[in-house]
Amino acid sequence: MLTRTFGDRAFLRRIFAFAIPIVIQNGITTFVSLLDNIMVGQVGTLQMSGVSIANQIILIFTLCILGANAGAGIFSAQFCGSKDMEGVRHAFRYKLLVCTLLALGFIALVIPFGHKLIGLYLQGEGDPFAARRILRYGYEYMLIMCWGFIPFAISNAYSSTLRETGETVVPMVGGICAVFVNLILNYILIFGHFGAPQMGVEGAALHVFSSRIVFASLFVVAFIAWNLQRKLDESAEWKAAKAEAAKTKDLFLRTAAEYDNYRKRTANEKLALYDDATAKAVKELLPVADSVRMALENLKDA
Repeated sequence: MLTRTFGDRAFLRRIFAFAIPIVIQNGITTFVSLLDNIMVGQVGTLQMSGVSIANQIILIFTLCILGANAGAGIFSAQFCGSKDMEGVRHAFRYKLLVCTLLALGFIALVIPFGHKLIGLYLQGEGDPFAARRILRYGYEYMLIMCWGFIPFAISNAYSSTLRETGETVVPMVGGICAVFVNLILNYILIFGHFGAPQMGVEGAALHVFSSRIVFASLFVVAFIAWNLQRKLDESAEWKAAKAEAAKTKDLFLRTAAEYDNYRKRTANEKLALYDDATAKAVKELLPVADSVRMALENLKDA
């Protein structure tokens, strides 16, 4: 019953091998985001409010990137399942193009209009001075974060393609490395440790931007290595297929030659059989012909 419902153990092992690294990466990323909010909250409530508003606007960009990658990812998985690596590359190039265009579009929107977007959250009653400070903190944070849109878009295109082709461990390792960079820079830049200036909100944005640069760089290197390995595998498969084709061609030529020899031999055997049958028939008819000839001669003499 359980096997019919959930599959056999081999299937479940494959599922867990794919799912667990993704769960770990997403869990660590969510935990680090929580720590980011806690650290910014220790700087001040107004700073925390400005960062929270900016992150809600940035969330729209994140969802657009995830949606673009998910749509193309359906085709990537299908191409990978059919071992069409060229199709996977086409889908990846589409992801890279669309995500980069989305990143550039959001950067062009945030830089001139970011303060107005944040201001939409600060309408109504309240302390005008506090609202202006929240607006300033949020806009400062967003201006730095917007330059991380491009590496974020690139890293998501790479990581989603790797996952869709069965490489889930590489994105997890890249995510863990980026998390440690995030935490270290968080501690240094926000609070000004190890001789660094205390940057507050700007430090929070700068460490996220830096971790995304690291994240994207790791994925670029990993994807290049993966692509090179795939090409080597395809080359090996091509050589094996070529050798198999040559073997099949040789077998076909041998079979064709054997058939031709069989056809000629059969024709010769038929001809020999016809000649033998004709000679036998003539040999058997000769006495009859002699008897007829002698009978005709006797009739003439009589």
